[in-house]
Amino acid sequence: MKEKTKDKKESSIGSIVVWVIIIAISFTYCSQNQTTNQDISVYDNEVTGISLEYHSDWTSERLELTDVTTVDVGSVLYPKNQPATNFRANLMTTSFEIDTSLFGEDLFLKEYMNQKLFAYSLIEFYSTNYSKVDILGTKGYILKNKKVYADHTTMQVVVSAIKDNRLYEIVFSAEEKYFDTYANEVVAILSTAKIIPIKKEDTTIKANTYVNNKEGYSISYPSNWILTDVPYYVVNETFQMVGISPKIAFTPYKVESVTISVLDSPAELFSILSFKEFLEVGLKAGKDAYGEDYTPIEEIYVSGFKAYKTTVTIKRDKYTLKQTSTHILVGKKDYIIGTFLSDLLSPKYSADIEQMVRTFRFT
Repeated sequence: MKEKTKDKKESSIGSIVVWVIIIAISFTYCSQNQTTNQDISVYDNEVTGISLEYHSDWTSERLELTDVTTVDVGSVLYPKNQPATNFRANLMTTSFEIDTSLFGEDLFLKEYMNQKLFAYSLIEFYSTNYSKVDILGTKGYILKNKKVYADHTTMQVVVSAIKDNRLYEIVFSAEEKYFDTYANEVVAILSTAKIIPIKKEDTTIKANTYVNNKEGYSISYPSNWILTDVPYYVVNETFQMVGISPKIAFTPYKVESVTISVLDSPAELFSILSFKEFLEVGLKAGKDAYGEDYTPIEEIYVSGFKAYKTTVTIKRDKYTLKQTSTHILVGKKDYIIGTFLSDLLSPKYSADIEQMVRTFRFT
């Protein structure tokens, strides 16, 4: 990422402070001036366990599951009569179960926010710091970030809080030029947030199978893990990345996962380098730039095709991450199976991850 100027940093920090002040004042005002206005509707999301109230100039829409949207987040709120833009303003809620036996709630949430800032920086979301806010009857944090795309810029506010071993988040996103248009309405909606009972799930562990018909592969995973299939953005390119991660987070870092992505092979390089040499260049660059240790590349076979497996060890402040990437070349495509496992949870999840990788098949 390019370094931002001091003025831009101070401006962005100021924006968050203003948001926090507005929310604090509005929460106090709304708690003292609640009415039973007939124009107010209630958004009860039993999937995420969050209830909100909104006025008639907003609408609630059930987000149906598709081949792309594989995680059930229930309904999403949208402002009505939006201008024709490249991005539809929306407010959505998410939540997931956590176990704070390794971290207390306060440390868990703070480390989670630090990890979020780090993760955003990797995908070129410009975020400043986060600030405290009262939400859902407890103490939480608010974070504002911005992402520049080729045809628009998106602004986003994320409010996060922990209560009763569950991490709740409310996220509002809109195009930057229309973001402030909805600010007061969003603050009013946030001031009504409360926790409701969540829809009970079957806790029996069974095998699920994900089939990607477009790219021609499948993978199986246990039902106590969750699969997402979302766009991943890099410079001038967008591709789908499938991620599989545990439903219950035992650490705030949430790095344990298996990922599958499919990229076009950089054929123009192969006239100069072999694919193995191409990978070695990347490994050496990672070590020189970030101190990432790596082992020699392994040549293996996956589903009958020759593959190259890289293993990298990355030392973070609070944990050590082991990352493997298995590259399977099929025609002009590079199928990449990634695994991520911290030393904190290696004994708990290593067997699950290894088993998932073994189930990968071409269809």
